[in-house]
Amino acid sequence: MTKLQGFQGVKECFANSIGLVSGTGPQPFEYGGRLDGFVKLDTEKLGLWKGGGLTTHLEYRFGALPGSLGGSFFPTNAGMAFPTDSRDTLVATSLYLSQKFGDRASLLIGKINILDLVDDPFFGGGGIHRFWNTVFVAPPSGLVPSTLSGTSSIGFQFSHLFHQNPSNPKQGWGLFLKGSLSDGNPNYVQNSIYGGLGGTGLFPGRELDSFGLGYFYYNLSNALEGSFNDLSPGASFGDEQGVEVYYSYALTPWFYITGDLQYIAPPRNVRENAFIAALRANIRF
Repeated sequence: MTKLQGFQGVKECFANSIGLVSGTGPQPFEYGGRLDGFVKLDTEKLGLWKGGGLTTHLEYRFGALPGSLGGSFFPTNAGMAFPTDSRDTLVATSLYLSQKFGDRASLLIGKINILDLVDDPFFGGGGIHRFWNTVFVAPPSGLVPSTLSGTSSIGFQFSHLFHQNPSNPKQGWGLFLKGSLSDGNPNYVQNSIYGGLGGTGLFPGRELDSFGLGYFYYNLSNALEGSFNDLSPGASFGDEQGVEVYYSYALTPWFYITGDLQYIAPPRNVRENAFIAALRANIRF
């Protein structure tokens, strides 16, 4: 991490190998990774105005590792599914101005990487930390701009920490739960529930380690299922559910090794349930 007056920069590299232990589709373990650069300018520390900032996130994805395995609807490896631009290409996924208004409100203007904004002790991680599956990295709500009158959607969230980090009460591990209900039109998700146990510091003296055990169930909208079924006569497209478990071990404050397992029931009945195993290494400098 680099810090100068009004300037903060972080560079990170992660490499991972992931493959199908069983399921439908190619099963060999492949290799891939990403280089990430985060830069933030603080206008107040630069002697300009209070509460302002300029943020950018640069990403370079390499390797032939796919973002999805086993016929799943949601990407099983968010770190390799995004950015969606071609690999071996440097992409600025975020470039925006920010302005704080007191302690509770802020305004962002520009290009924003939504994965960077999801961050709590369980969900989030940007696809390079914590969970692999997009459902836990940036939980899809299914919300789209409403085009019909009378549409509805409601979401709920619950969390409770069973353990708090003595040096940082905002960190720890506990129970997390999210869900949503909608009419399924135009939303592509009709109902969903996802969550589990996770966070940091499961074992005494290992406060930098993180872990997660998550379950998700997505009841995709009847309209979406019907569209897929019309395109593939004889096949049935339904809902998707799965389980993921990971443990990230901090060898040093800047070097992490993470193991991950996923078991997913894809929405197509012609696809076998997928058992996915993965290993990831992160270096921050």
